[in-house]
Amino acid sequence: MEQTREESVVSRSSVVVVGLDGSRASVEALAEACELARARQGEVEAVTVWRSPPGIRNEGLAYRRGHEQAVRVQAAAVASLTDQLGGQTSAAPPISGVVVEGDPGELLARAGRGAACIVLGRRGGPGGGPGGATPTVRRCRRLSSCPVLLAASVPQEAEVPTYRDQRP
Repeated sequence: MEQTREESVVSRSSVVVVGLDGSRASVEALAEACELARARQGEVEAVTVWRSPPGIRNEGLAYRRGHEQAVRVQAAAVASLTDQLGGQTSAAPPISGVVVEGDPGELLARAGRGAACIVLGRRGGPGGGPGGATPTVRRCRRLSSCPVLLAASVPQEAEVPTYRDQRP
């Protein structure tokens, strides 16, 4: 039986969307998204967005490599969360993963349609504006129809590699 648009939006109201790029800040965002989803007896939708490097001649190869790397980044973030939970995966709500290519701010906002909220990592330093708002965070906030929350700031030691760090 197919869901109507209204049923789909209602059922997504317990979904917490989280942006994952593999950074320590995004792993913290995943942990906070799990807390929020658990409180509302919902689930987490982890979204990893990647972009093809400019000037690529073999688009098929670039797509395959980019997509595979994004999948690895997502798996590493979930594994890091599992480690934080001491292996107690029953403490986490259901987590589904989505990997897409394109503009992160736009695609995260689109993923958040009908969701309870979007949780993103807080970044300091270069590129992180007031309160850790990067260009991606600002764009997502501007385009999103649901609240966009920033995870608490975390120390930058033990940084896991991001997609940007692992381009071929």
